Amino acid sequence: MPSLPRTLLIATAAALALAGCTPSAERPPDEIRSAADAVRELDGVLDVDVTRTTVGEPAPQNFGQREETTPSRVDARVELAESLDPAAAGNAVTDAQRLLAAASSRVDPLENITVSAEFFAGSEPSENSTTGQPWLSIRTELDAEPERVAEATEYGYELRATGAERVSLGVTSEAEGPHTAWASVVASSADDLVTLARKAVELDRGADLEAPGIRYGSASRPPDLAAVRLVVAAAGRPDVRNAAYVAGQPLTIQSEAAPGAQSLADLRSWLEARRFATADRPLAYTVLDAEYTESTGWVSGAVPAAHAPHTVPLPAGTKAWPDDVTAPACASGHLRIAWPGSDAATGHRYGLLTARNVARHACALEAVPEVVPLNDAGRGQDDVSIEPYAPGVVPGRVVVPPGEAASAAVEWGAMSTVNDPDLTTTLRVVPQPGTAAVEVPVSERPGSSPGGLDVLDGAVLRISPWVQALEGYSPAR
Repeated sequence: MPSLPRTLLIATAAALALAGCTPSAERPPDEIRSAADAVRELDGVLDVDVTRTTVGEPAPQNFGQREETTPSRVDARVELAESLDPAAAGNAVTDAQRLLAAASSRVDPLENITVSAEFFAGSEPSENSTTGQPWLSIRTELDAEPERVAEATEYGYELRATGAERVSLGVTSEAEGPHTAWASVVASSADDLVTLARKAVELDRGADLEAPGIRYGSASRPPDLAAVRLVVAAAGRPDVRNAAYVAGQPLTIQSEAAPGAQSLADLRSWLEARRFATADRPLAYTVLDAEYTESTGWVSGAVPAAHAPHTVPLPAGTKAWPDDVTAPACASGHLRIAWPGSDAATGHRYGLLTARNVARHACALEAVPEVVPLNDAGRGQDDVSIEPYAPGVVPGRVVVPPGEAASAAVEWGAMSTVNDPDLTTTLRVVPQPGTAAVEVPVSERPGSSPGGLDVLDGAVLRISPWVQALEGYSPAR
């Protein structure tokens, strides 16, 4: 018969189990808590807050073996001193991430824990509170390269010193470009936005820039200063509520003018008189009036050549992969399909599929991937339609060297999730005819909510052919 202390212990555990909880269920692992204590001692670190949150249902009992615990997430929020210079901030973050990553690797896998980190500095007042969002926020997966996280931190401090109101950066474990995965910068005025764009160009960094009534999106490559000035000037036109330009997409302008107003005609004339675009590098525009009626045209009046069939051109400065006419078509076993993430702007979503050649020889892709969005139950979303990526665009033959990855853009309009619809958690992808379908997870990736993507019933997808690289998107790495 068990001794009394053990009897009491069993009774206590049983009572807790009947209550639906376990002792210390929300307590972060000791490994992470000890690492947080070490991080607090680093130069430039003010504090560390570690929390643990249940994120799923308990794992089913596995008879005869040790049970896994309920899935949970541990978040480590590291507060940095605002007064640090960029290099010192980068060093502090590098040391902190290495300590936290090492501790995470020592956590028992049966704890069923996902660990993430956020580094932040300062706090800006909001309209309704004396405290608000930190001016710097960097979210990262712990297995991301520390050097990339340090680089993001230094970039954030540089932008703050240049006048940024807020800077948000994200770094994932999969490199999606030469720098950070994405960078979002808020400026207090149009002038500050232009100054920050110049700083991003000087540092050779991407920047998704926002100011009141203005949005310029190029998070993964340096801004085009001429395009920045264009969208800023457009936002300042009479009756314009906001103007947005995402690299590689039409310039979109929302006006407060009623349909048929003279200011709308003047705006279109102004756009078509700008010295900006050419027939070789055209830029479409969309103007919406107060009733959201669209009118479209071409900036600078530079109408592209008749939309004859053509392949997607490589971005300027991109060196083309060698063309091997003997390379076989990529087969199912040659490719690893992934979804690095997505971005959003003015009611639109921009995602990317990648197809990495894992074979020992080059292989060729020449297709628009077939994509079917699936909800969490594995059921296809209803009434989803596919549109051409752009007028006249046709697949071109892309010979993918071993180890390299081709890309295909997937774009759609933002959809309402107010009534908790079934989000898309997986994409079923057929890379090209003759290959097997692959199911690619898309939730918990940059740009998606924890539940998935807002590709819902009735969605309209625009999908590009496979390409080596695509204007406005980070090259696959």
